[in-house]
Amino acid sequence: MALGAVGLAAQTGGSQGYAYFAGPGTQGAFLNGAPLLPGTAILPGETVTTAGGGVVVLTPTGGGGGVVELTGNAAATVGANGGPLQIGGGDALVMGNVSVVTPQGQVFTPQSASSYVVNIAPSHSEMGVLTGAVNTYTPGTPQPAVLGAGNAVQFSDVGGQVQTNRLQLAQLTRPNPNAAVPTSIPASQSQ
Repeated sequence: MALGAVGLAAQTGGSQGYAYFAGPGTQGAFLNGAPLLPGTAILPGETVTTAGGGVVVLTPTGGGGGVVELTGNAAATVGANGGPLQIGGGDALVMGNVSVVTPQGQVFTPQSASSYVVNIAPSHSEMGVLTGAVNTYTPGTPQPAVLGAGNAVQFSDVGGQVQTNRLQLAQLTRPNPNAAVPTSIPASQSQ
C-alpha cells in the first residue's frame, strides 16, 4: 500500500485528501467507462459507475476515515479540491467521515461516526440516517438541518424549487453491505 500512496501523491500533487481507492468487493463497476478493479485510485473529476448488480466500494485517502458502497446502477464523481463525492444516481451506504452532494444540490455532511443511506433518482434524492447525525445543507438556506438516527427526508426539484418531505427510514433502499464493507470504520483506516 505504501507504493500506492506514493503513486497517488505523485498523481495529485501531494494532496492525498481528495481521492478515493476502489476497495475489495468492487465488481461490475467502471471508471470513466473502463472496468474498475479493486485498489485503483479514483482522482478528482473521475466518475465511477456500476452495471446492474454491480458494486463499488470507495475509501477516501484522507479526511478522517470512511467508506461508501454504491449499488443500483450508481454513478459518482470525485469532487474537485476536496469537495464532496457527487452522487448522480443509484443507492449509497455511507459510513464514517464522507460527505456527498446530490443532483438537487443538497450536501450531506456526517457528524463524527455516523452512517447514512442515500437514494438518488433523476427527479429526487432521499437520505436516511442509520447512526449518529448528519448535517443537511440545502442551497439558499444559511443553516444546515440536522437529522438524527432513524430520520429520513426526500428532496424533490419541482419547477426549480426544492421541496422537502419527511420519510420513514424503512422507505429507503438500503444497500446490503457486502463482506468487504466493515460495520465500523476507525478514523485511521483510510489515512
